Amino acid sequence: MNFLSIFVLIPLLMLPALWLSRSLNQVRGVMVAGSTALLAAAVYLVFAFLDARALDPHSEMLFVDSVQWFPTLHISYTVGV
Repeated sequence: MNFLSIFVLIPLLMLPALWLSRSLNQVRGVMVAGSTALLAAAVYLVFAFLDARALDPHSEMLFVDSVQWFPTLHISYTVGV
């Protein structure tokens, strides 16, 4: 799994946590934790992107993740920067 998939995985993990939350404070805690994790991942991605761009300035896509889910139906998951 590529690092970019974390940007999809974190909100998906937040959904059941929000659904199980019983009070407004628990909802806020889940949202703060998820938002903080996404912000930390975004900051890391910016620095990793700048380092990778400095090494290869002519590459079109620096971080790419592609998974074939159902090849017979041509259904795949692709994310990239």
